[in-house]
Amino acid sequence: SGPAWERAAAAGGDDGELVLYGGARAGDDDGATADDVRRVAPRGGRLVLFDSRTLLHEVLPHARRGDDRFALTLWLGGEHYRELRCLRKYV
Repeated sequence: SGPAWERAAAAGGDDGELVLYGGARAGDDDGATADDVRRVAPRGGRLVLFDSRTLLHEVLPHARRGDDRFALTLWLGGEHYRELRCLRKYV
């Protein structure tokens, strides 16, 4: 049951995973200097939050046809969002 990409992810496939490169040095575009690499499988209902300005990341291609998948990106910051500074300790 569930979309094919979700079944493949549950089986350990690498179909459209989010890859996070922790500790990658500035200027590293491919994660070669990362000291902690995490792969996050796509799952329905999963929410992943991270500071994309400081954590190198990529989303692997989604190769399966017939199953649509969507991602939502939300950018918050700047002086217009002063009331959100209380969240800084969680990012």
